[in-house]
Amino acid sequence: MRNVWINGIAKAVSGFMKEYLSDSLDNISSFLRISPDLAHIIRAYYKEFSLTSNYPKGHGELLRDWIIENHPMDFLLHAERAAGNRMDVICMGADAIYIDRRLNVEFLDERLRIKDNSNILQENLFIVLSSLEMIAVSRLFLILHVSVVIPFRWLAGNTHKLAQHKWGARSMGRAVDILHTACGQLLDDIKKIHDKKFVMNLFDDMANEIPEFKEFLTYEFKKKQTEFIALSKTKSIPYSKLIDELFTRKMTTPRIVPIF
Repeated sequence: MRNVWINGIAKAVSGFMKEYLSDSLDNISSFLRISPDLAHIIRAYYKEFSLTSNYPKGHGELLRDWIIENHPMDFLLHAERAAGNRMDVICMGADAIYIDRRLNVEFLDERLRIKDNSNILQENLFIVLSSLEMIAVSRLFLILHVSVVIPFRWLAGNTHKLAQHKWGARSMGRAVDILHTACGQLLDDIKKIHDKKFVMNLFDDMANEIPEFKEFLTYEFKKKQTEFIALSKTKSIPYSKLIDELFTRKMTTPRIVPIF
């Protein structure tokens, strides 16, 4: 059900962005296949930057080597697998797009300046990833991922184990009610989407009733370590730091002047 909601949001956002950016889109050659549809962007991103993609024109390994050489202490989140028909790809794929965008754009800028290097996929991603509007879209879906999708996925997948807490399939209606109420509050004050205290504590009452759920949330958002490449070695940082950056950092375009 969470994926039905997220896909509905993605379609609405895509439709809004197509209209909002219509003048800019009209000025970009159709040859570059630019679209504000986040699902399309995630698939293109996976093709270009994944270390495991079978797409022959991708440059995931080249990006990794470039970061080790030029930004060895910077964080690089892996590109989420977008092959096949994954229902949860919208939110999970937005993570790397938002977090890695600065490095991605710098890498693409360098590659596209190489003489006689013509690459439609790289030109497409350079335009999209240097767009302030698309940065905002990826940030929105990353917020939805950590605040709604991850907790809701755990509840949906563990409901059958929680009978001792008087929790069953019908109890999921409470989670739906919480989201419905939260959406109403967001409609009244859309700035709440960037309020960490508001969005990251939607399920606190339920967590206090279900110790296993509380333990999961504590691990996921306070203790979990996320690996990254540093000086040719794998290191890790707390996932909580990435979440802090998501809510506290002022949203800016990458260093490269945006085209979109």
